[in-house]
Amino acid sequence: ATHQMSINEKFDHITRDDLLTFASKNNIKDAASVIDDVCEAAAHWKDIAKDCSVPSAMIDDIIPNMTLYYGENNLHSKHLEGNFS
Repeated sequence: ATHQMSINEKFDHITRDDLLTFASKNNIKDAASVIDDVCEAAAHWKDIAKDCSVPSAMIDDIIPNMTLYYGENNLHSKHLEGNFS
């Protein structure tokens, strides 16, 4: 089963600007800071998951499905698979 959520009527290739627009329309305060915090946590997800005793097989199944957007205009995406030690 899958669950899809749209941001600015998009299901894929959601950018930081899309998130900030959504936040503005919904009166979400400090959205830029929240986005930065989430991206930082996602970048260290494997270590956090290990610290929380998430089974290695589950970590390995989840990582290929995670995408971290970065860059000024979020024109690049970096899949997290293989980027952890």
